[in-house]
Parts: sequence; C-alpha cells; structure tokens
Amino acid sequence: MSRRKFVLSFEFVWLMFWASVFLMLLSGLGKAFVWETSDIFLILAPVFFFPVWVILLHEIAVMRSNNRIFWLVVMLITPPLAALAYLLQRERLIRLPFLK
Repeated sequence: MSRRKFVLSFEFVWLMFWASVFLMLLSGLGKAFVWETSDIFLILAPVFFFPVWVILLHEIAVMRSNNRIFWLVVMLITPPLAALAYLLQRERLIRLPFLK
C-alpha cells in the first residue's frame, strides 16, 4: 500500500470557517429571539471552527517566514479574527520570495 500525502483544499477550510461564523450568528439570533434550539448552534460553531484553527496553526508553524511568530501569537490571542485575516492574506504570504 503506497503512502500518499494528505492534502486539504483551502476552499474547504474557507467553507468550514464561514460555516462556523454562520452558526455563531445563528446562535446569537436564537438567543435574541429566545429560540429553544439556539444552544445547538452555539455548540456546533466551535466544532466547525476548531479544525480550521488547528489547520491554520499548523500551516503557520511550518511556514518559513519572518512574521511567523506574529501570526502564531495573534492566532492564540484572537482566534476568529486572526483566522480571517490569515485566510485573506494567505495567497500574498505564500508568494513572498523568502517562503520558497
């Protein structure tokens, strides 16, 4: 049996990120309008976000960049905002010459 490297597309990571944001917003609406099922959304949002956070932390830790420490610290302090910022800046960071 041959060993193949596991590759995860970043379109899927984006989908998981936006699913967690949507579930969090739905949970907030549920709390505001006193829905009985709002707790389910509140539980599911971190379930969708945690794998995204781990994937991004791993990618940042492996990245050979001058600002790797900055991204790791920011990901630990403000995970949702840093994940969004990193996902938006990822293509530009990959194209930098010192990452090759």
